[in-house]
Amino acid sequence: MNFPMGPGGDTTHPVALWRDRLGCDAGQDQGDWQAVSWLTFTRTRWDDCVTGRVVLDIHPGGHFIPHGWIGWQLDQLMGRVPVYP
Repeated sequence: MNFPMGPGGDTTHPVALWRDRLGCDAGQDQGDWQAVSWLTFTRTRWDDCVTGRVVLDIHPGGHFIPHGWIGWQLDQLMGRVPVYP
């Protein structure tokens, strides 16, 4: 299954529904980060939403949930410094 890009190759299209629903403006490219040494994510954040915020992490590994990603997300949602097992 290919990545669901939007018109013109827009890589942020998969979260367009959330951005519209939460009233977000322009996203900020947060650059690359790694949960594990063999996988790099590219992050875009929308912190200027009317309510809430949206975070999109894109990785080149296809459709799977990488080791440590769920823990990373839960730590962030709870306001903790992300930690891995």
